[in-house]
Amino acid sequence: MKLLRLAPENTKFGFMRLRRVSYPLSAFLSIVAVVMFFSVGMNFGIDFAGGTQVELRAKSGPADLAGALAELGRTRFAHAIDLGCGTGLGGVAFRPMVSKLTGVDLSPKMIEAAEAKGIYERLETKDILAFLQDEPTESAGLILAADVFIYLGDLAPVLFEAARVLPKDGTLAFTAQRCSTGIEVGPDLRFAHSSTLISDVLTRCGFRILMLREHSARREKGSDVPGLLAVAARA
Repeated sequence: MKLLRLAPENTKFGFMRLRRVSYPLSAFLSIVAVVMFFSVGMNFGIDFAGGTQVELRAKSGPADLAGALAELGRTRFAHAIDLGCGTGLGGVAFRPMVSKLTGVDLSPKMIEAAEAKGIYERLETKDILAFLQDEPTESAGLILAADVFIYLGDLAPVLFEAARVLPKDGTLAFTAQRCSTGIEVGPDLRFAHSSTLISDVLTRCGFRILMLREHSARREKGSDVPGLLAVAARA
């Protein structure tokens, strides 16, 4: 039985004939790479750029929310819920304001990172709507959602439950991605909401608006992403 041959017998490839060109070229390119590493620096790909640049900028979202609450004189809470807490950036910003801090996120990895910060009394891996539905009525004085509503199209279900969990005059603070009208899904597959829509849904869900202004909590491709910062109180 003959063995399968992928090339005829006695076939020869003249790799070594090119060594006088390939060896010097490889050496030259290696030297160029080393020189550029020390002179120009690393040029991170989009995955690394997202992980380094966007997270650093994202810290401003919770910090700006905390600043907005300070402007309104709302700086002390017995219990706060951090929706979509992620790695705990919001917890860091709000920890000085609260006696008890609860965080919830859908990602177990995020919860692990948040737990490592040691700033939450309670952490749960859960969908934020399901989490709120299980919370007792009027059990938290503050609910915050920093850069979370970009993953939700219809905000009403979460806001209705947030209104139930908050007592009268309890505080809701969040950021959102902004569009001109209605709801849009951008090329980044994130939801954007108009200020008119957010104002209407907050009112329908039982809130009175204390602050609603343009704000960007994230940068992408060197530009600020249009956003909104909102603070509301349960009516």
